[in-house]
Amino acid sequence: MRTYLDRYYDGDAAVAADAAAQAWFGEFDRTFLKGVPYCVPCGTTPCSLPTTVRADGGPQSVGEVQSVLTFELLISSATNRLMNDLAYLALDAGAAQATRDFRAALQSFQEEMEREGGPLAGLSPVARGQRLRLTAAGNLPPPENVQVTVKRFAIPIALVALASACGDSGTTVNSGSGGADRPTGANEVVIQIVAGGGFVPVQSALAFVPSATVLGDGTLITPAPVPAIYPGPALAPLQQVTLTAGEVDDLVARAEALGLLKGRLEFGQPPVADAPTTEVTIVAQGVTHRHDAYALGIDGFGLSSREVANRKALSAFVDAVTALRPGESAWTPAAVAVHVLGPYAADPQLPQPAVVWPLAAPPAADPAAGLRPCVVVEGADLATLTPLLDRANGLTPWVVDGVPMALAFQPVVPGQPGCR
Repeated sequence: MRTYLDRYYDGDAAVAADAAAQAWFGEFDRTFLKGVPYCVPCGTTPCSLPTTVRADGGPQSVGEVQSVLTFELLISSATNRLMNDLAYLALDAGAAQATRDFRAALQSFQEEMEREGGPLAGLSPVARGQRLRLTAAGNLPPPENVQVTVKRFAIPIALVALASACGDSGTTVNSGSGGADRPTGANEVVIQIVAGGGFVPVQSALAFVPSATVLGDGTLITPAPVPAIYPGPALAPLQQVTLTAGEVDDLVARAEALGLLKGRLEFGQPPVADAPTTEVTIVAQGVTHRHDAYALGIDGFGLSSREVANRKALSAFVDAVTALRPGESAWTPAAVAVHVLGPYAADPQLPQPAVVWPLAAPPAADPAAGLRPCVVVEGADLATLTPLLDRANGLTPWVVDGVPMALAFQPVVPGQPGCR
């Protein structure tokens, strides 16, 4: 996709400056369930395309959509067509060649995986080497002829890579700003756990907060309990508790004992759809260790023994952090990211009173925030906005320059960028 886009744009800024492309992406966001992922302009846009419509014209529930998508993808989709030559859809000869090159790269990757063998080589030839065979129409053959693959295939892996929205599964290690053992500053992250992505509404995805953040001074920030009502609060509440220096040191030592401070680890890709990715960041000994595991907690099929062991180690560390005592007081963010979802679509069954945007500057596109308009509010502006957030909820329409808009509010926690 990047190769394709590079034929028409000099870089990300050119994509962001193309009014027609922005209008298309905006309509895409409003039309489909998942919309454009956060790190466009990478150009990959996984989405859920509803294929059924309710007779009354009303929206489908998440469960209804998920059931249809799962059934059609796994049972009736013509997955053998993923390798079809679609170059005829390209805009010009050069773009057509880019499409063919991508198809050739997939085929080459497939052949490489075929030669690899892997940890399942001891299984029967049928279980080890046969793919799931589809008829020309894309339907399954009779049950007695179905043979299910247990090998890894290039095409599913490529699709998972797209669904990851420019993030790779595994671990990245970067230079950190901490001391010899761990950071000790009040705003320095020692440990942070974020579970994001998966099949969730756009508003929830944008307004997410980390599951746990441990700062250098021992502050542990976690999501606070909220009443079981709908719609929920406009701004997710957070809570804090102060850990002792020894408790923080014990967590870092636990990470080291589990092998999470030794560099890159592989966690594999379980063959499941729409699961979240858990990102664990640990800063110790002057190094930032970042581990990303898709569908953490789902182990076994399609994973090597090493990947399973790594996933169990990461799960054990996450459990240790989330088992810490709950917050004792509210944690107040110094900044809030305001994401613009688009024009407000009222729910006739749940009408909400509108709130006028109180600040002189309306939420607008930040060049560093990608394609979705977003602004970080802090200082005196946040003091003005906060009382209105306390009275609003997740369905409140916000009137910006006379137009009702749907906004998502995200508390900015240390270690998180806010707008992205």
